[in-house]
Amino acid sequence: MLENLLCEVKKIESAVGYEIVAPAHKIEIDRLKDWTFSHIKNDLWFSEYEDFLKLRNGLDFDGFIIYCTNPEDENNDFIIANSVWRNEYKENGNYLFFGESGISWFVFDITLERFVELDKPSGDFIKSYDSFNHMLINILKRAIG
Repeated sequence: MLENLLCEVKKIESAVGYEIVAPAHKIEIDRLKDWTFSHIKNDLWFSEYEDFLKLRNGLDFDGFIIYCTNPEDENNDFIIANSVWRNEYKENGNYLFFGESGISWFVFDITLERFVELDKPSGDFIKSYDSFNHMLINILKRAIG
């Protein structure tokens, strides 16, 4: 299902003339892993997120963003986004941020070890997900409509 939804996004992007997002390179993914191991938790990594990055390096579609590996993309880079949200807003220290929309953050709750959607203005809990892929599928369905 995930690959079908990503294909649908790609078709829509092509139809309107958007540049198709290339997959992330191994060195870029390793940079995220190293940062996560050294700044969050030594053995914390998400193979489903890595699999997504190997298909496309992030997502910025219909108001939904899944962070990429590109440090030159200051608004959508995984490390930059997490540095901002975790350092500037200390109450967000228990979360690892994977994406956002205009009204939500899509995060991994480090304490509870689950993916959740939070209300962006308040940080209140909205919904939990079984996995990164489950969260991503939900995001893509909402974005595609």
